[in-house]
Amino acid sequence: MEQNTSFGAWLVRKRGGIPLRTFAEQVGVDAGTLSRTERHQTEILVSTAVRICLGLNLSLGEFFQEWQGSVPTNFVQLAPEQWQGVLTGREVQCWLLRVLEGHRRNRELLIAALNLIVLRGGLVEAPFPQLSQLFTLADIEKLFWVFPWFRFEIEPPLQCESIVASLGTIYQHGGLLMLSELGAYIQYARRQRGISLKECSKNTRVPLRTLSSIENGMVKYLTLCDLLALDEYFQMDGKFVALYWWEMSNRLIFEQEWNNELQPCAMYSIQVKHALVSLLIAVGRWMQFIYQGDTTWLAMLRYELGLTSSCTKIGGRL
Repeated sequence: MEQNTSFGAWLVRKRGGIPLRTFAEQVGVDAGTLSRTERHQTEILVSTAVRICLGLNLSLGEFFQEWQGSVPTNFVQLAPEQWQGVLTGREVQCWLLRVLEGHRRNRELLIAALNLIVLRGGLVEAPFPQLSQLFTLADIEKLFWVFPWFRFEIEPPLQCESIVASLGTIYQHGGLLMLSELGAYIQYARRQRGISLKECSKNTRVPLRTLSSIENGMVKYLTLCDLLALDEYFQMDGKFVALYWWEMSNRLIFEQEWNNELQPCAMYSIQVKHALVSLLIAVGRWMQFIYQGDTTWLAMLRYELGLTSSCTKIGGRL
């Protein structure tokens, strides 16, 4: 994906005659960063570009149409109702709030799903042959504590290539993504082509350390330039850009919504809420892996969350 004009030049045009500090308040980015970007003194981070576009109420497609004059094919998303196989932002947000507010049934669903994933996802082996329940309702409270030794996390099934390869489809239908999944997706694309990390770094000019961090799901400071270089190198026609933009924009949108919450949800830190969101997304992905196309579990969850009026019986699976 060739970059026809700099982000800084687009930003200058977009701001027009609006004072820098006024514009900075509107988009939620400090004036110094905007000034350096306009003067081409810094590379724009993907997270900063996302924040600016959210502040301007611009979608990814609208931004690229203004910035580059065209919209890559893989930016397109379909109507959510066309495929009901993954958790969307609305559903995760609703489930999160129900859990934080203490709804017993929604907490029970989370605990039941976690136990199912551990026992049927191959995450626990001997010496626990008689193990039937690793998590209990009491463990939910531990997720809210700041002590790291009381926390637990479950990564999505990154070893399952069919799930990783379907991330583009998940994005198309509005499903939430995790950074670890995006890292696994780039690693999958690289290995499919027989390209080493060093070769990828050399050809894209993306630092080796950055590539390693991306594939490990730990990247914090990814520039838009590096993301575009990777997308162009792997001939993804915007897919890499769309996936990362989607993940980061959803995180920022969640934070904006959390800022307007009433008690008791507001008493929990943003870190706790992000950790819970990641856990819920991972749970959803594992259920996809375990049930292989059977979305009855998701229909039941939506029913319990009050998002549907009827529910197909799930035969006691959860």
